[in-house]
Amino acid sequence: MSSPGSRRAPSATSSPRQDVTAWERAWGLLPRSWAASLLRLVLGLFGVVLPPASRWDPVLRRQITRSLVVDITTDDGVARRWSFDGPGRRARSTTVTAGAPDHALRFATSGQALATLLSTRTVDRVVAGVVTQRMRIEGSAFVVIWFHGLTRRIVRIGRRRGPRVRPPGAYLSPDPSLDGDETITREPAVTVLDPTWTDAWRARARLWMPRGGAGEPMPEP
Repeated sequence: MSSPGSRRAPSATSSPRQDVTAWERAWGLLPRSWAASLLRLVLGLFGVVLPPASRWDPVLRRQITRSLVVDITTDDGVARRWSFDGPGRRARSTTVTAGAPDHALRFATSGQALATLLSTRTVDRVVAGVVTQRMRIEGSAFVVIWFHGLTRRIVRIGRRRGPRVRPPGAYLSPDPSLDGDETITREPAVTVLDPTWTDAWRARARLWMPRGGAGEPMPEP
């Protein structure tokens, strides 16, 4: 039994940095050439499946709203590029990464990239890697997280499927018998807010997701 004044030493699993390092160390046991080949296979899967999925998957198409270029690269020579066409709601991919991308996620090694992309906690590991300067994000971190969501639409890792049927009791139309405001104002869809609608612009300025997705400079969290 410990004395009242003593403190228990933190466990190895209590530190996110230690946990990430241990996970990466396991993948680091692979020979470098094997890790690079496996990473090319994983990125190639995303590159082959994502473009046709952007044609027929309505959920994925709704998420492609802006034209931008995203790269995933490693310092040991693996690279893949995805180009998104906002007006056409389409995606395409190539191994040619000439020119600077709009946004990029860069890893030190292929093993580190595999440990991150195949993890059930990819976002946590990217954040820890950037904080400890073991990974680099160029452009917007929000776009990198958005791209991660697209990949999980293709390969569901660490995520449960939602219900296949619509939950009962959904409020789909005005019901005068219910308490509350009986008037629902339906505004027409627009791509840009009215410049004279000052209240809407003031509300938008407080929302990080649309600002980050639009590539606007964001304050540090």
